[in-house]
Formats: sequence, structure tokens, C-alpha cells
Amino acid sequence: MKAMGGTFEIRSARGHGTSATLSLPVEHQASRAAAASAFGSAAQQVNEKDGPELAHRREGRSPSIVQGETPSGTQPIRVLLVDDHAMVREGLRSVLESYDDVEIVGEASNGEEAVGLVERFRPALVVMDINMPGMNGIEATAQITRIYPETLVIGLSVNATGNNVQAMLKAGAILLLTKEAAVNELYRRMREVLTMHVGSGSSR
Repeated sequence: MKAMGGTFEIRSARGHGTSATLSLPVEHQASRAAAASAFGSAAQQVNEKDGPELAHRREGRSPSIVQGETPSGTQPIRVLLVDDHAMVREGLRSVLESYDDVEIVGEASNGEEAVGLVERFRPALVVMDINMPGMNGIEATAQITRIYPETLVIGLSVNATGNNVQAMLKAGAILLLTKEAAVNELYRRMREVLTMHVGSGSSR
């Protein structure tokens, strides 16, 4: 709710019962800072079912992106968001749409939808969750990178260990991030991998 500009309040008193109030403005423009503060904890809670699966480890701590920082004279990054939780997709959208050079072309809740939307919109980059009903993120990544090698896939998960790390890399994901790290690092890492991809002059 916080990531979408709303609130969730619970009040309880002996003899008076419990009330839960959820409020969401009809129109909202959540700032990246507000979305980031809520999204990390929301993703952790919603995706505890993921188990230890996916991570991208680096020595030291990557610097946070300065709010509103966007390179000048660049083409918009066409991005497809894939996660079976609408709240997580909304959090990612709120973070990324604060940058003028990012265009969210669509959202998918499972792997099959993701493959179909890649065919339809041909995004430059797909942000892909692993555990989803039906076709999971590993299977979808393998199909996307095989059929549309020009589309890059960044994998996301909550935890930092597990066999799916190797499986996702083998499927063709170019970068792996924890969902909490994505709050501050996703935009910068997107720019890095796209720059490397264009500079290499190859499709993969």
C-alpha cells in the first residue's frame, strides 16, 4: 500500500474489536524514494515462498542512485516487468518510472504471458521473477533468450543462494539481483548491461 501511495492501519482494543483501514488515493504519483522504502520490505514478505534461489554478489556495496539522475540524450529503455505479485510489479514500476528514460511497455504475471508480451512489444530488457505459476522464470528466460536474443533478461529473487542461480544463468539471464537490491541498483545495472551489450556489437 505504501508503494502505491496508500496506507494500511490496524487498531485493536479489548472489548471494542479490531478495525483494519486500507486507504489508496485515486490519483497518486509515488516518488522513487517512497516506493523504494516500501518495496524492499514488501518484496521480502510477499516472496518468502521463493526460497533460496537467486542472487548477484559483488564485493563491497553498490552506491545508491541519486533521485532523478538520468543520462541525457539517451533512448528510452523499453522494459517488461514479470512477477506473479501485482504489488511487486507496482513497486518496480514506481521505482523505474521516476526516470524519464525508462518506458514500461507491459507487465506479466507468469512466464507464458512474458513470452507473449516480448513477442508483441519487443522490449530491450525483461525484469524476470523466478517462482511463478505455470511457466516459471527460468523456463521463460530460456525461451525469450533463444527466440529473441536481442532482448536482455535480468533475474530477480529474494534470497541469495540456491541451485536456481546456475539454472537462471544457463537459461540466458545476463544479470541477477535480489529484489531488495533492485530498489537501489536496478536502474543503474540496467544501464550498465545495455551499454555493455551495445558496445560488444553482438546479440548476446
